[in-house]
Amino acid sequence: MDLRQLEYFQMVAKTKNITRAAEQLHVSQSTITLSIQKLEDELSVLLFDRSQKQLSLTTEGHVFVQKVSDALNLLQDGIAEVNDYRQLKKAPLK
Repeated sequence: MDLRQLEYFQMVAKTKNITRAAEQLHVSQSTITLSIQKLEDELSVLLFDRSQKQLSLTTEGHVFVQKVSDALNLLQDGIAEVNDYRQLKKAPLK
């Protein structure tokens, strides 16, 4: 499991559409599809119900997307903190 898979999963969950997710992320549909399949294989669960025209999250998908969102938000917070620290370190002292 890698960060890109989680970002792809989160975007597909948000858009409920692989094509739109691929457009938003500037990657191909096949990249998204393969990534989601690998993620589902690794977790040994289906994350999306593909029986309708529009994708919908399974029960497991609902649980997982919340945890993924939390993790990605924490990562963004960490990146922001590091950048803030770096800026403070570079700022001239008065």
